[in-house]
Amino acid sequence: MNSIRCLYFLMLIFVTTSQVWCQFFEENYPSLSDFRSVGLSGVAQDFSPRSANAQPDSAKIHFTAPLFSAEYRQMGLRVALGYSSYKFNNNARSEISFSAESITDVSLVRDRDGGNFFLPVILSTSFIQAGGSTNSSKDFNVANVGLGTGLKFKRISESFGVQITGVGVLYYSTAGFSIESGSSTAVIAELQFLIREVIGEGMTVGYRFETQAWSMTDKKLNYSRQFQGPFLGIFF
Repeated sequence: MNSIRCLYFLMLIFVTTSQVWCQFFEENYPSLSDFRSVGLSGVAQDFSPRSANAQPDSAKIHFTAPLFSAEYRQMGLRVALGYSSYKFNNNARSEISFSAESITDVSLVRDRDGGNFFLPVILSTSFIQAGGSTNSSKDFNVANVGLGTGLKFKRISESFGVQITGVGVLYYSTAGFSIESGSSTAVIAELQFLIREVIGEGMTVGYRFETQAWSMTDKKLNYSRQFQGPFLGIFF
């Protein structure tokens, strides 16, 4: 199982690196489809135990502190690193979140105005770490690798683009570097606008909703996380 997990991570790193490498050496934007951006997001979130969590109530991690992330985006790729701080049992604790997504779009139908409906195939990996109280609860320290699909609508002109995406993802999840494992499911919905030459080469702005729930062999790690909020990126 460890070898399969490593293979998934290597596949994602290869796909992500190749796409980023190609985009860094483009000198202009012949189309908004070739954009790349760096930016920020700030989302409201709710990290809470599921009913199957085996810990006593006083030891279950639960916080609603906002999550702030730095993001890199291009068409079909998103990489985000986020941080949040919160209080748990009167102790200062932090959450670290990393995620990377590579999406391949399979065209379904094209309308007369140039809009396209797609079947997005998503390869996703993430790592979430949230600290509990030192002696009373177990830290949440889980990595995830998954595949998913859904539906996407995309329309792009010379100076403006919009895409609406909704996907479901099934993950294989593992607790740190231990043998504890399990699964998780996620639903992701996103609205994204691409606007040329508002600031520099252009910008992207949108709104993202995501919810994820874990079912682990160690039931102390059965949590759910939901967040939603805006993001903004500048083309470069």
